[in-house]
Amino acid sequence: MVAAPYLLINGGVRVYKRGTHELLGFAYAQELPGGNGQIQRWLLRETPGEYDFKPWENGPQGLEQWQDMVVKEPPSAFWGLNPTLNGIWASGAFYIMAQSTVVHYTEGMDTSTLPLIEPKYPFVPNVLAASTAGGRARLSAGSEASAGTRSPQAPRSPATPHRGASLDIAPPPRPSYQLVVGDKTILQNDLVGHCFGHTDIEEIAKTKSHFTADEYWLLKTGYQSAGVGVTTVIREPAVGEEEFESLAAFKKFVKTSFGTTYSSYEVTGCNYYHGEDPPIEL
Repeated sequence: MVAAPYLLINGGVRVYKRGTHELLGFAYAQELPGGNGQIQRWLLRETPGEYDFKPWENGPQGLEQWQDMVVKEPPSAFWGLNPTLNGIWASGAFYIMAQSTVVHYTEGMDTSTLPLIEPKYPFVPNVLAASTAGGRARLSAGSEASAGTRSPQAPRSPATPHRGASLDIAPPPRPSYQLVVGDKTILQNDLVGHCFGHTDIEEIAKTKSHFTADEYWLLKTGYQSAGVGVTTVIREPAVGEEEFESLAAFKKFVKTSFGTTYSSYEVTGCNYYHGEDPPIEL
């Protein structure tokens, strides 16, 4: 029996700007105990809103290797090359910790409660503390971490607070952080699903660089987890495809369509960080 899919493959995925060879970032997902969702970690250099997800050959072989990659920043000319050695951080990148709750259709199940599923949020990704010398907390390829060890976090002090502990940091210049904003269509050659980004983040982004957002995904039977092999595309709906003006409209479609050609429903809560220094998970 083939396992029911999640949005992402368990493991690593490369993220490209839609229809191009421009690498935007990476994602790493792990299945939750019990098999009812995933913890997803995303590193994106920008968020244009339309993506191609492709396999990541020779990606991280576990969470610790992913975390080592995140805290290392290669020279910009080498970003994306041999990431498991050189690292994947880029100054000003977006780091997202996401948790998905997944329901797979089974014959006879009650689908009326699907719209009531609320997003769950994993812990907030924190920024590395500034070093005691006042320098950047970023690691570079060739540092101790590139040999497979993780440099310890610099000690905190009242004079140099751990910036990731605060939610009122001055905002970055660009407010478009969310992986999915509004309704999008999902394709794997043919149309295989829909998604909706509910959170209005414009006001939040004016005052905070840590915040939450939520996303909703409805996938057809036959969908393959992104990263398995076929390219997964997220784009604006084309003429004649389903469009949703609100989360309520999207949930109404979920309620009436789940169990027909659609067999997987995911609700994802996201914690976002955007900044100069790489995050560390505490």
